[in-house]
Amino acid sequence: MKHFFTTVSLMIISALTLSYSQKLRTDNSLEVLTWNLEWFGNSGKGPSDEKKQMQVASQIIKKLGQVDVIVFEEICDSVLFKTLADSTGYKYYLSPGSNTLQKIGIFHSKSLEVVEKPTQILPEHKNTFAQLPL
Repeated sequence: MKHFFTTVSLMIISALTLSYSQKLRTDNSLEVLTWNLEWFGNSGKGPSDEKKQMQVASQIIKKLGQVDVIVFEEICDSVLFKTLADSTGYKYYLSPGSNTLQKIGIFHSKSLEVVEKPTQILPEHKNTFAQLPL
């Protein structure tokens, strides 16, 4: 049942992406998207087929065109996240933590000039948040 809902969700996202991608790049604004990838790279808690999750995520990102910044939640596998960034042409940053923890990841266009890497805030409150904010 979980697999069915994940598949249906990905199909809906794909359909929305097609219509949204036609609206991108209409002016000189900074385009920022957020996306919860649901336990990306953790088949024990998220989608059971990591390879398919990676392929679908890559396809959707490519269909969007070059968005300036994409912020992701629930990234578990740092190597898989790097592979996704490389396959879609983005530079990336991933918050620190082991592959058993959900992390926040950021893709940014290679054409954007980033002055500093993002830093975590409020590290002394690590038990207050599900994920430390960047």
